[in-house]
Amino acid sequence: MLTSGQHQPDNFTFPVVLKACSELSMLDMGMAVHCQVWIGGFQPDIYVQNSLISMYMNCGKEEEAARVFSAMHDRNVISWNSMISGYSRNGNSENALMAFDRMVCEDVEPDHATVVSVLPACANLNGK
Repeated sequence: MLTSGQHQPDNFTFPVVLKACSELSMLDMGMAVHCQVWIGGFQPDIYVQNSLISMYMNCGKEEEAARVFSAMHDRNVISWNSMISGYSRNGNSENALMAFDRMVCEDVEPDHATVVSVLPACANLNGK
């Protein structure tokens, strides 16, 4: 797409490509896509940002995901769920529960996906 010059990626393209990078654990490609997000000026788009968070979390790069999350001006329940579920999947239960606590303190209403991510984190802490 980029090399042909006929079409430019947009805020619909980036989440799909980032999801593919995430599912295939292609961190290097995901980081290259992140650069294209910046070049194209799509970094403020919440869907692109949420996709970046998920990609970095799925590739085990919690710090990168946290940087994207921290830079977001507007966060929604999906943003929070991406952080919570990522921490939980990566075995970082304490950070998952701290993120959940911050989410609640910021008056973001948890949904079913939030609960599905928080419960394993609670269970993992109980065993420690």
